[in-house]
Amino acid sequence: MKQTITHFFKSNNGQVFFWLLILDIITKQWAALTRVNVAIIPNFFYLAYSRNTGAAWSILAGNQWLLAIISFSVGIGLGYYYLKNYKTFSVYNHLGISLFLSGTWGNFIDRALFPEGVIDFLSFRFGSYMFPTFNVADSALTIGVIILFVTSLFEKRAS
Repeated sequence: MKQTITHFFKSNNGQVFFWLLILDIITKQWAALTRVNVAIIPNFFYLAYSRNTGAAWSILAGNQWLLAIISFSVGIGLGYYYLKNYKTFSVYNHLGISLFLSGTWGNFIDRALFPEGVIDFLSFRFGSYMFPTFNVADSALTIGVIILFVTSLFEKRAS
């Protein structure tokens, strides 16, 4: 297991995991320190600091510790499964899981350390609809899930 962990962090996927986690932490701290609120593309894309004590779309808002426990459990469980079965995954599964884990741990850090909630700052408007504000960890997690889902569809068809 120790060799697998070392191999993971030396691999491209380990680098993706590590640097996305660092980028998430740095950008969240920047957003919190500056309390950023600026239109990058007016009426479409904004950097707008906010806090979320829930999950996506504020689901389970106010249940910070429950969500922290879920994030921790998923991070440990999937991380263990991934490292235990490291050699059996395709390139796309490696990437998807690395993105997913980076996002999971990024949001766990906020949930565990900040009672005010996860720091969000990326915001899109589509006409009168404001898409829920999110962060780098949310993006990594979502892209990871999409990669894993699409990969599972194609791998099932191939077998």
